[in-house]
Amino acid sequence: MSYNPAGEGNIYTPDYNEFLELGSDLIVGREFWNFIGDEQTYDELLEVAQEVGTVTTPLIAAANQQDEQE
Repeated sequence: MSYNPAGEGNIYTPDYNEFLELGSDLIVGREFWNFIGDEQTYDELLEVAQEVGTVTTPLIAAANQQDEQE
């Protein structure tokens, strides 16, 4: 899974845990992304998301303001 619904560092207990063992059959969050890439992948992904948010947040806010004025 690409993210941990329980939050980073918290134990995720999915409803289907009778079929999958967390950590071997199912990996989530940081462990998932670092498995897909390397040990820096998760942190790099967070950095990219932060950069995108910095650029897009003002654009979204401006679009929302324009919608409210119409």
